[in-house]
This record gives sequence, structure tokens and C-alpha cells, in this order.
Amino acid sequence: MARVILEESLIKTHKKNNFINIFRSFEGGAALIGKDLKIIEENKLGSYEPSQVYHIEAYGDNMYFGLTNYTDLNQVKVVDVFNKEIASYDLGLFPGAIAFWESN
Repeated sequence: MARVILEESLIKTHKKNNFINIFRSFEGGAALIGKDLKIIEENKLGSYEPSQVYHIEAYGDNMYFGLTNYTDLNQVKVVDVFNKEIASYDLGLFPGAIAFWESN
């Protein structure tokens, strides 16, 4: 399981093996940041209208994009590590603060 911190468009994914991936919102998606702190564009996940990306979270091996146009588009799109959209959910206004629940 991963824990996510979202601060100023940076997404840090902490995994059990202490390996850390840091992503940044970038051109309608989330791109990995390299050791030199440069955006690695070829690893970008998601490709949405940048003005509609309201929130991004990482969980497990997926990236969750909260999208809105502040009127009738309010969705969460789920993208896997292969940059394939694997799920889409219609929600209420301003889809942010995504939470995850697992049954025991």
C-alpha cells in the first residue's frame, strides 16, 4: 500500500520498500521527477485538459485524476503504470481529497 502527500502540485508515493517516486502535475498529467529534479516527460501518466485537472493522487500502482470544468464535468479517471485509463467515475462537484477504503 502507498501513502500519498499532495503539496504544491507534488505527489510523493511512499512504498513499503522505502523506494520513493516523486511526481509533479505536468501538462494535464503527472510526470516523474528525476534525481536532477527535472521532469521526465516520457514517463508522464494521464493526458487531460490541464485546466480541468483539479486534483491528483497516487495509490498503489495507479494515478487518480480529479477532473472538473466547474459545471457539468466532474469525474475521477484512474490511470495505471502503463498509462492506460482503467476506470472512470462520475462524481459531484470538485472531485478532490480522494480516500481509499479496504475491507479486512
